[in-house]
Amino acid sequence: MIDIIKAEFQKSKRTSTNKFIIVTPLLTFLLCLLWGGGQNGAYNWWYVMFLPGMLAIISAQVITREKNLSYKGLFLYPQDKGSIWLGKILYISILLIFTSLIFMIGIVIV
Repeated sequence: MIDIIKAEFQKSKRTSTNKFIIVTPLLTFLLCLLWGGGQNGAYNWWYVMFLPGMLAIISAQVITREKNLSYKGLFLYPQDKGSIWLGKILYISILLIFTSLIFMIGIVIV
């Protein structure tokens, strides 16, 4: 399973996904600084607007990358297809945790 997650990180090495998980929390802080609201405003913007949108876009990017490769990463290997999809879900979960940590550190600073 760890090899599958490492492969997902390798596939997304130079993509916009890595930039997106860093820019999204920073955009939340920028909106809170411009329009006020402080910590409560940041939580409202994050959990209502940015987190669901970011999760949907990252999931779509991961699936689109596989679709562009004609699912060769899934069908060529003699592993269980369910474990490969589970690896993709764990990869997206790790990105979500990393983004939430960036948001948490930013909230503590703000």
